[in-house]
Amino acid sequence: MVPLFYDEVVRFTRKNVKGLGINPINLLDLRRVTKSVD
Repeated sequence: MVPLFYDEVVRFTRKNVKGLGINPINLLDLRRVTKSVD
């Protein structure tokens, strides 16, 4: 028997934050994140 694990990730961000993605290991990478001044 092989146990399976399913993880669902949801990130809530503001509309002026761009480039924040979700990767398979759930690592927060902020190198490409920008925030517009609105």
